Amino acid sequence: MGYIRIAAGAYREMVLHCMEEKPLEACGLLSGSEGTVGHCWNIRNVNQSPVSFAMDMEQVVTALQQMKQHNEQLLGIYHSHPNSYPYPSTFDIEHVAYPCSYLIVSLNRLRPRVRSYRITGGDVQHEPIWLVPS
Repeated sequence: MGYIRIAAGAYREMVLHCMEEKPLEACGLLSGSEGTVGHCWNIRNVNQSPVSFAMDMEQVVTALQQMKQHNEQLLGIYHSHPNSYPYPSTFDIEHVAYPCSYLIVSLNRLRPRVRSYRITGGDVQHEPIWLVPS
């Protein structure tokens, strides 16, 4: 079983972005090098919805270009579930676009809960999150 390694600073930025966007879903990209996420890219949710998200494609293209310029790879995609558990919805599973980790930040309890998954061909596999110093 695999795992995703995330620098503590990028992890905090991702969770903070999700908390700031509540009650709407937040979304973004995670990039890094040598298999460790070091950068969180907050992307605007064009749906502006508490139950769905669609990333602003102009921001996605810009982020992917900047990743390439900095020799980073897309390692994860995240979004929040403001009022539900941190498990991918049917829609989430059906719309997987990249072979990377999919992180969900659940905000339905006092403390945010973050879970990561690998999703391939409709198969959802939980993967541990390893936090490393920034």
